[in-house]
Amino acid sequence: MPSVIGHHHSTRSILLGALLCLTVAVPRVTAQSLPTPETFLGFPVGADNKLAHWDQIFEYLHMASESSDRIMMEVLGKSTLGRDFPLMTITSAENMGDLDRLQEINQRLYNPDSIADETEARRLIDEGKVVVFITCAIHASEIGSTQMVLELVHRLATEESPYIQNILDNVIFLLVPSLNPDGQAMEVDWFNRTFGTEYEGAGLPWLYHHYTGHDNNRDAYMFTQAETRLIGQVLYHDWFPEVWLDEHQMGASGARIFIMPAAGPPNPNVDPWIYRTAGLLGFAQGQALDEEGKTGVLYGERFTYWWQGAMAWTGWWHNMVGMLSELASARNMASPSETPMAPEGPPAAAEEQPAGGRRMGGGPPRDLTARPEYLVPWRGGRWSLRDIVDYEYIITFALLDACADMRENMLSGIYAVNRRTVDKGRAGHPSGIIIPADQHDAPTVVKLLQILNRGGLKIDRATSAFTADGTQELCQGPSRTAGLSHRHSALRRNRLEPGHADGS
Repeated sequence: MPSVIGHHHSTRSILLGALLCLTVAVPRVTAQSLPTPETFLGFPVGADNKLAHWDQIFEYLHMASESSDRIMMEVLGKSTLGRDFPLMTITSAENMGDLDRLQEINQRLYNPDSIADETEARRLIDEGKVVVFITCAIHASEIGSTQMVLELVHRLATEESPYIQNILDNVIFLLVPSLNPDGQAMEVDWFNRTFGTEYEGAGLPWLYHHYTGHDNNRDAYMFTQAETRLIGQVLYHDWFPEVWLDEHQMGASGARIFIMPAAGPPNPNVDPWIYRTAGLLGFAQGQALDEEGKTGVLYGERFTYWWQGAMAWTGWWHNMVGMLSELASARNMASPSETPMAPEGPPAAAEEQPAGGRRMGGGPPRDLTARPEYLVPWRGGRWSLRDIVDYEYIITFALLDACADMRENMLSGIYAVNRRTVDKGRAGHPSGIIIPADQHDAPTVVKLLQILNRGGLKIDRATSAFTADGTQELCQGPSRTAGLSHRHSALRRNRLEPGHADGS
């Protein structure tokens, strides 16, 4: 009779063998077997009163990355509350295999001094790809774009059409599925907790970003928050995307969507090519919406080219085509609403309001005046989360498609703008900023330089005394003196690396 110990080991071996057999029998998820978002969630994306939780979205995007050679998920770091913060890189398998080289090309197009002559520039343009950076849902209650990315990624991972292949061949698509994953999880948890109760529709009773709330979209130049620092590394150090679209939502009355171009006045410090191209790509998005019969498409009003406080707007100062979209929101984020239809014909003059203006008394939309900026006004009716997802999906693919078709034009234009910027800076005055060595608060100076460095400015450190504009600048050691230049300097280059002054 076998010993108890022997019997125990024998049983464990049998169980282990069975588990191994089960593991081998589970098929690997491939691109063609990647489940649709609806199958994965158990409900259609954008269904009334249904929201995919951030944890589900993250899991699905990771599964897509594992299944497709077109998709790579990279965790850039941790969010404010410790969640993984992903960046999706989406392009053809061929491009994915040559990603380092394509990244180098894009960096050089943004640094014309690294290019020997126009012949080399032309060679890089011919070889390069358009880098498109899209960020979603920095305001966590503006939830439609983060829901939409499930269908977006599934199509890019699985479809074999010439349309999709053209995008994958000519574009490197960098997708941030949520700029505030902590808030996205909070909002969905709160929606599920309150739906069907007397508190349904009540706003989240705490900030959806732990420190800044709605103002996380005002952190683009200070880099005080973890999420801003993570995307700043991608934007201003790793990739330098040609196009940056930030997808938002707005109030629920009037226009259904705002797209570029924005309203005036323009900022004279932005190269006109940047503004012109933002308008061109915005018109491509509007055309795609028109093709699908979508109404309420607005441009050139409400949001201006002048204000530089928001995320994608800061791309203008780096010669990126910063773009904004704003979708009309659904009731309680995911619940449909019914707005009375406006009668046919133009409204009385007294009833006219700017597109998107607040409606009083719950009546039909009052901005019914067709004009070049608002060709087909929205006249009312049902509006739901699914409508938001549809509009977001259309404009995202329209942008990718336009950039793919305009690959050569986009890259040659970006190179020309960067060359013009550097030449203008070199001829101007001043062409650099000197930060004197003799400071009473050296740690704060270092913190300032770290913030500027995060924003992509090049930092030089003087190693000996020098004279600038007739002023003698003393060098009191490498930890005390720093100069800041725009891409070029007469000083010997010695990069100031971030330290611990800002707590990072």
